Amino acid sequence: MSDIGVIAIGKNEGARLRRCLQSVVGKGWTVVYVDSNSTDGSVALAESMGCAVVQLDLSIPFSAARARNEGLARLVSIDGTAKYVQMVDGDCEIVDGWIERGVSALDAQPKLAVACGRRRERYPEASVYNTLADIEWDSPVGPAQSCGGDAMIRIAALQAVGGYDPSVVAGEEPEMCQRLRAAGWAIERVNQEMTLHDAAMLQFGQWWKRQVRSGYGVTDVSARFGQHGLFVGIARSARNWAIGYPAFVLGVAILSFVIFRPAAAGLVITLTIALLPLQMLRVAWKKRAYGAPAAIAYGVLTMVSKWAFYQGSRQYWNDRAAGKLARQIDYKSAPSPAATATQPVKGDPDWLADLARYPRRPFIKEQSIWAIWWYRFGRRCDRRSGGFAKWIGAKIYWPVHRVIETLTGVSLPKGATIGPGLRVYHFGNIFVHNKATLGANCTLRQGVTIGSRMENGLAPVLEDDVDCGAYAQILGEIRIGKGARIGAMSVVLKDVPAGATAVGIPARIIEAKPASGNTLPGEVPPADSPAH
Repeated sequence: MSDIGVIAIGKNEGARLRRCLQSVVGKGWTVVYVDSNSTDGSVALAESMGCAVVQLDLSIPFSAARARNEGLARLVSIDGTAKYVQMVDGDCEIVDGWIERGVSALDAQPKLAVACGRRRERYPEASVYNTLADIEWDSPVGPAQSCGGDAMIRIAALQAVGGYDPSVVAGEEPEMCQRLRAAGWAIERVNQEMTLHDAAMLQFGQWWKRQVRSGYGVTDVSARFGQHGLFVGIARSARNWAIGYPAFVLGVAILSFVIFRPAAAGLVITLTIALLPLQMLRVAWKKRAYGAPAAIAYGVLTMVSKWAFYQGSRQYWNDRAAGKLARQIDYKSAPSPAATATQPVKGDPDWLADLARYPRRPFIKEQSIWAIWWYRFGRRCDRRSGGFAKWIGAKIYWPVHRVIETLTGVSLPKGATIGPGLRVYHFGNIFVHNKATLGANCTLRQGVTIGSRMENGLAPVLEDDVDCGAYAQILGEIRIGKGARIGAMSVVLKDVPAGATAVGIPARIIEAKPASGNTLPGEVPPADSPAH
């Protein structure tokens, strides 16, 4: 028997589980798969690949901690000589070479209980939420306070502290690591790739539930260890921003109108409200190495998550006051973009169509994707029937819209109607009127304005596949037909027929002519165009 065992846990992971098990089977290690009542054939798949399978009895309250404990019990019963166990979630794939590196780290340090490496997101470009998860997992190399779900663990150390606590439904690894450190063991983050994870977070609602789950777990772990807990500061920060910040703004507003004149009071209130966006920028600055778009999104959503954390915290205390068992909060309702070749991807189809027109990792490469992403977020919030997510979305939409508008130079207000597959090339000076309508697969370049010709006037309608050159101005109550092309620096004041090309100031209609690399008259092709 080998000194090494692998325990994978999962439920309905489909192709993700296959990749996970393929990365570890057939290498001389004992592999145990723990299943939580899957209905997609996961058990049969694991058995067919030669894995030992544990099917959890769901009449007993479920937790990932319980799944790992039962997996460890099966591993030890199969191979009592195993010294190390690699824990892995069923949506992760072990990177070649990690198992050996993790074992080497444990062998070199007798008091090292846990070695963990770099977890990476498999599809960071699929959504901003996946991108942020990839950043979140890039923890500092060296001694650590805790690990995540994927980790190489010394079995003797884990058994010495009683394994995972099955009553912890979120944050089971930090809770276990705190007990390990209290017993004199160490945890280390090794400078090595460890796993590829498929977060499959394509919607704001999924991300929000994940943050609520984190808040629930943070509060649970903090409550168990008191002021010596790992997450006391995180829980306090969430409470201060979610409750203290609005209360502070309200208090300042009341006092300002009592003490100052209206103009001065307005300035004081504005400066007070500005504390939140300033903190967003402060957090973003710490992540600037990942590029401005990713850093800004990290800063914005980190602060927005304070309200989700607080919601999770309140759920925990409500459950505890009612004497209820800790609750499971599942955020994975959508499959991976590449989880299966036969099933369609769930999520906002308009947003997925936008992403399809961008290169890989657009959040790092192109600022315009942030404006499109936030526009789609605003539209989804407006479509909600109600609830807390709609309320918080409405509160944060306009402040964040102004920040993104300023940083990217792209103004896409949620009042505009924009079809799927929007592509915006280059940086800045792009303004779309709040009443404008754009069809599917439209293309905008720098300097484009789609607006009205008078105050409170109507805005243009662009049908599908309209291509606008740099600095084109499309103004007034006009219609641009399907497949029309607007030349660079043109000023369009009248309708353009479908398939036609408009050029000049004011624009005149000319016969449509094919152009290499989709380049418009008088325009330099974009950097990623075949004609560049």
